[in-house]
Amino acid sequence: MVWSTKNLGRDREYIVLKHKLKDLNGFINGVKFRGGYGVVEKNSKNYHVLKKLPLIVGEQSLLCLRDLKFITRTSDVGMIFGKDVYSQYIKELTKILAKEEEAKQEIVEKEHIIHGSCNFRTPNGSLCKQKALSESPSGYCRMHILQEPRLGELGIEVPTRLSKDEKKEWKRKVIRDLAKLKKKGEF
Repeated sequence: MVWSTKNLGRDREYIVLKHKLKDLNGFINGVKFRGGYGVVEKNSKNYHVLKKLPLIVGEQSLLCLRDLKFITRTSDVGMIFGKDVYSQYIKELTKILAKEEEAKQEIVEKEHIIHGSCNFRTPNGSLCKQKALSESPSGYCRMHILQEPRLGELGIEVPTRLSKDEKKEWKRKVIRDLAKLKKKGEF
């Protein structure tokens, strides 16, 4: 049986150290450097020893690894710097990618609204792609006009259970009422 001296239960915070020599490939004090960059656990003994060296010029977060030219895939981090660094890198990368995806989604939704498309959110979370009616105060299309959130504020009551034919009639009625209210300047 082999006993490990590492505490495997804790999360380690890794930091990237930059060496002045850009082509440095090798080990310094047990830390592997590739292309002038090495990854070490923050506030560890190796970290403090390496920080005292005059050739170590800076430290950066673990996410700077994705900008390096010798890392073309995320799995390269694991091959070069080890599995523990790779798992920490993936945790940080997923957080950043999720934030970037949210920002892209917000931009797409703003463009959607600016171009006059329907603002109704479908059950899967996406916006309806139909053209919004000019009579709708919240920018809903003909298909979703009965779900308009401001109908109650404007005094238009829509029954909850309707057949197909009744829905068509109610849509026409609601659109007429909204057109009248818009002419009066109520919204």
